[in-house]
Amino acid sequence: MKVCPELSQMFFLFLIFISLSRVQSTNISSPGCSERGVQITSRQGRITSPNYPNFYPPNIRCIWNITVPAGYVVRLTIVLRVLSFNYYFCEGAGVYIQDGPSLSQSPVLLKACRSWTSTTLYSSSRHLLLTFKSDNAQSNGFLAHFIAHSDDQSKY
Repeated sequence: MKVCPELSQMFFLFLIFISLSRVQSTNISSPGCSERGVQITSRQGRITSPNYPNFYPPNIRCIWNITVPAGYVVRLTIVLRVLSFNYYFCEGAGVYIQDGPSLSQSPVLLKACRSWTSTTLYSSSRHLLLTFKSDNAQSNGFLAHFIAHSDDQSKY
């Protein structure tokens, strides 16, 4: 049996689709963005990258310092969309979540610069720090929900 050489070769196509259209916002409110830090002292809330679900602006840095009442920890669920196309080295845009109120001293729980469905994290105290930075590229960013979680409740 003789096989035609053109049919015996396999060809692969790798396709990336990027839409240039923007999604209209759907009443998602966030406590704003500040490089100096936004203090949040509520039992629950929502934080988004600026303009979410539309593209965030280039070259910004936003810091949110979440503090829940004493006797509680912070449960944070975060949904990321594509943040950076430089995600192999995490050099572009990213989200950084730290376990505590200090940028310089609190341990990092999560450093993320690409998309995934969602993840839930718990702080070890009543403080959690969330930092978002963007590079010169733009994308959709992230959406995060936080809630005060009783220390004695199961975390799973």
